[in-house]
Amino acid sequence: MAIDDTGSVWIVGTDVNGYGCWSLPSTKMIPTLQVKVRGKWVTKSKAKLSKNSSLCSDKKYPWVATYHWKVDELGETPHGGNLARDIVAREYLPKIGNSAAFAGTPFVKQVYRNEDDLMSDYSSVIGEAIGGISGGGSSSFGSSSKFAGCMYKGKKLYGKVQIVDFLPDIKVQIVDFLPDLKVQKVDFLPTSCGKWQFVDFLPDLKIQFVDFLPDLKVQLVDFLPGLP
Repeated sequence: MAIDDTGSVWIVGTDVNGYGCWSLPSTKMIPTLQVKVRGKWVTKSKAKLSKNSSLCSDKKYPWVATYHWKVDELGETPHGGNLARDIVAREYLPKIGNSAAFAGTPFVKQVYRNEDDLMSDYSSVIGEAIGGISGGGSSSFGSSSKFAGCMYKGKKLYGKVQIVDFLPDIKVQIVDFLPDLKVQKVDFLPTSCGKWQFVDFLPDLKIQFVDFLPDLKVQLVDFLPGLP
């Protein structure tokens, strides 16, 4: 995932893996990932360089700078209306010899204190959208062939899950009743139906939360995940 992708969030204590594309006259010039802390830019990751045309296809910028950072900053600005905070980040190429330093365009990421805060936000937002509704409409029950084998359109409904704003595998609506799938958030071993481990990189499944017209309705549970 591109490091400046805005379709995902960061969570304190979890690993961020992302990349940027660079034109570098020398491999001694190593880009870095910086975040702004109390008004100052702080370096958090030094890139590893490689070439991969599937990631960086523009021949002007052939170098893939891959960053790895275990998030240790929450961000200083509340993200208006939810539990996240905004942090400003950028790619930065330090000055080496006669080569001038170069700062990439800053970008803003939402940072959550933990996964519980993230899920609480999505639950409350969608809950408000459907608040007051006690029934009505049709629902695809887990026993339907639509989700047979805990699959949907060839995708497993368990494993490592990434939340995105665009191009999801599945559009998901959180409900309090009549779910297609009961979902339990886990930190490891998401190996059975309905167990989801949220990640920022290399997901088995990409989901987008929606208020209407979902592919899948899920209910968040603390135990007994799976098809109803």
